[in-house]
Amino acid sequence: AVVSTQSGHYGRGKKGRQIRVVRNCKLAKHSKYAPKEGNRYDGIYKLVKYWPEKGQSGFLVWRYLLRRDDSSPAPWTKEGEDMTKKHGLKIVYPEGYLEKQENKENNPKSNNKKRKRNSAVLEVSSNKKPNNDISAELKNLIKSDTENKKHWDELLSDTSNWHDRVTDKFSCIICTDLVKDPVTTPCSHNMCIKCVNRSFKAEVYSCPNCRYDLGKSYSMKVNKNLQTVLLDIFPGYDSGR
Repeated sequence: AVVSTQSGHYGRGKKGRQIRVVRNCKLAKHSKYAPKEGNRYDGIYKLVKYWPEKGQSGFLVWRYLLRRDDSSPAPWTKEGEDMTKKHGLKIVYPEGYLEKQENKENNPKSNNKKRKRNSAVLEVSSNKKPNNDISAELKNLIKSDTENKKHWDELLSDTSNWHDRVTDKFSCIICTDLVKDPVTTPCSHNMCIKCVNRSFKAEVYSCPNCRYDLGKSYSMKVNKNLQTVLLDIFPGYDSGR
């Protein structure tokens, strides 16, 4: 959208910057898309329209219309619910939250003061999961990535904090994001092909992780097996990159 501090702007939003949207359960009184509990990541959106408007108190406020632009299914749809179950996502509560809520329910008279709701985030459970919580389909995809067998064996040996550990293991050291179009080097490190290309244009021909000499004539090939696995674990993570 074009920037205008006077009248706002309306546009298709396709070329706009990505906005990652998180919804809170308190939004339920205004939107049917709010989660039943805590906070929930709802995907990538883009700005379609923004405009000035007089608010209820008489002051000028700015309103924004966002449109979802994410390849992964929306979490409130049947497909999104299936994906949530597949990847073992569930509400993670702050330490002591459930105990406090139970005490409030058992002792309503001791809670005369205004209640302050603690937020709970939808993310991967920090509890350790056995290997059978990783779907057979995902395991088969992982087996196909033979170039990173050592890394995957290490990750599968302990599947606790699965998503965080996969992110740490396969983050590009150059851009620090999860690798997109990954190149797996002979020294078993993974980087985005665009990042490696920039490094080579700067006449740096060694691995930025370990300084292994790749050579000026190194042939960069995208590890499509790894890319497929990461897209299965993090659907749509590469959108807009």
